[in-house]
Amino acid sequence: MGFDMSAGEREESIRHGEEYILQMVAEDAKCYPQLYALWRAFFDDPRFSPQQAEAMVHELIELLDRHGNGGRERNLTHSVLRWLAFFSYAARGGHEIETYSD
Repeated sequence: MGFDMSAGEREESIRHGEEYILQMVAEDAKCYPQLYALWRAFFDDPRFSPQQAEAMVHELIELLDRHGNGGRERNLTHSVLRWLAFFSYAARGGHEIETYSD
């Protein structure tokens, strides 16, 4: 399932096969409350404020620090870096994030 996001002039997606990262987040929801909120509302086309985007940036950094080493984690690192750039853009630019799931 694809999950498309837009903020200002930028677009990003959580691609098919990347959902496992959000499943990792769900296993430690207290540590990643905004990313967990994204996962819980994944199919409901949620919107996120710039403040929530900023919190997601920090949560993604934490996730990468905890899980970003090793073989399979190369894919995690690549995905998280893409998302970091997008959420940072939204937070710094004051853009609300709109989402669309397939």
